[in-house]
Amino acid sequence: NWKVIRWVDIYLGIPLAYLVFCLKGIVGARFDADTAGCRKILLVKFWGLGNVVMLLPAAKALKESYPGATIDLLTLSSNKDISSVTDIFQDIYTINTDNPAIFICTALRHLIGLKNNKYDLVIDFEQFARFSSVFCAFIGEKERIGFNTPHQHRHFLYTRTVVYDDSVHVVSAFCGLAQLAGADNRGNAAVAPILCREADLGRMNRLLRELGVEKHDFLVLLHAGTS
Repeated sequence: NWKVIRWVDIYLGIPLAYLVFCLKGIVGARFDADTAGCRKILLVKFWGLGNVVMLLPAAKALKESYPGATIDLLTLSSNKDISSVTDIFQDIYTINTDNPAIFICTALRHLIGLKNNKYDLVIDFEQFARFSSVFCAFIGEKERIGFNTPHQHRHFLYTRTVVYDDSVHVVSAFCGLAQLAGADNRGNAAVAPILCREADLGRMNRLLRELGVEKHDFLVLLHAGTS
């Protein structure tokens, strides 16, 4: 229920974000890590299958700029398939949203487990949700990069931010986060490194044949779904 999720994120997420900020200030000051020495990087993107695809150019730029680093992804279980058809991520951690109990259990498990991974850099690709910023604040003890989205009450949980501008393409906005992290994303903004597996190609071709689409046909796809 997306309405409930948004309600929880606003009315519980905002007070929780300020509480975490106060606790972080008590237990230790935030500081900028040396990004040139990054060995472990975590990318966070929960909502939106398409958004996961659009962060891939930024992830690729990070991988090319830090060839010695491992890059992991934290996302929702519904995004795992599309995240796995790329050679960018070392490990993909997923939070299950099938029901509230499973969601809480998987979220807490990753909250503790990923904190123990001691990432040098955590980048939050969420534009609005307080849930992800709180997660990153707990997990990332060093460098945390995310969006400063106006009126969302979340930017103070990061060590460095990029002002979110919804007038530019999301791919460009995501690449801005990677650039702040020291990645050279020139020429990568239009590249989505998705690996097409033979099994997926076979399934797609069978589906097209069942729909009466021939190989020589000119095919236009329209996706009318939106949140």
